[in-house]
Order: sequence, then structure tokens, then C-alpha cells
Amino acid sequence: MRGSVRLGLSVLGSLALVLFLTRFEKTGSLTLIFLEVAGSGALAGLLGRSASLSALGSLVGGLAGTYLAVSMGVPLWNPSPTPSDLLIIRLFMLGGIAAVAAVVGYIARVRPRERVKDESVESPGIKQPIAEKKPTLETKIVQEPEIEPATTVESKASSEYIEVQTRICKFCLNVIPAESVFCPMCGNKLVEV
Repeated sequence: MRGSVRLGLSVLGSLALVLFLTRFEKTGSLTLIFLEVAGSGALAGLLGRSASLSALGSLVGGLAGTYLAVSMGVPLWNPSPTPSDLLIIRLFMLGGIAAVAAVVGYIARVRPRERVKDESVESPGIKQPIAEKKPTLETKIVQEPEIEPATTVESKASSEYIEVQTRICKFCLNVIPAESVFCPMCGNKLVEV
């Protein structure tokens, strides 16, 4: 929807400027012709805000403006003495208008906004996990912690105390059950064959 609105604005802007400036073309001033090409192209580009929409809008608006000027009897600029060359000159002018509109539309194109996530701000009530440093192969070889002897932890289950033996994993340093062959936290094999 917004693309069609930008295209419509581009057509109307180019049409209005071409129609307005064709009234003064009979003077034959090249500055006025350049102003017509550059001005209507720039206006269509700024209103279209896209290279393709601006070029299409400036072509449609320029053609419509030229047609309306001819139908109203406005004498158009023709440097050639042959009246049939007027069509070729107008096509070159419309091509120039479209090229200017495409360049200006590309420069003024609509860019999507980038969302920047600020990681320093923490939302209240949301806890972010703390990154753990995984031991590398070198740290395992250099600083290999010793396996601590099994310790006992008492836990209360159904009104009686059960004794649970635990130990510390030599790889991730977490407390694990003493009978574990593999660490339930890091998955490394604990018992050597």
C-alpha cells in the first residue's frame, strides 16, 4: 500500500513540474530544459523514495504532463527545424528525467530500521544464565583436579534418613552420585577401564 502511495506521489510531482515548466519552454533556454529534467526527476525521486518507483513515476508523470501541454496548445521546445523530431527529443528528456529520478530515489530510499538490542540492560524478573567457562583439553591436562573421596549427604525422604554418597566430577567440578560411570552434568566418562 505504501509503495502505491509513493508511486502516486511521484507521478503527481513529476506531472505538475513538467506541466508547469513546459509553459516557459518557448523561450528555448537550455537552463530551463535542464531545470525541467533535473527538477522533475529529483522531485519524483524524493517522493518515490525508491529507484524503480521513482523512475516509473517520473516516466508516467512526464508523459502525462507532455500530453496535457500538447493538448492545451503549449508550444514545446524543439531545437530541430523538423517538427517530427519533437517526439525523439521528448523521449530523450523523459529518459533523463527517469534516470535522475532513479538516482535520487535510490539515495533517498526507505531503509528498514535496525533494532539494537542493549545487552547491558537486564529486565526485572528475568534472570539471564551466566556463561560457564568450559575446560579445554589443555586445562584438563594441566590442571586436572583430583577425585575427592566419597562423602555422605543426608536427605530426608518419607520420614527416614537415607544416606547418599556423592563425589565431585574431575571435569566439570559438579557434585554427582558416587556410583556414576558417566557424569550426568558434562557427560564425561569417570571410571577408567
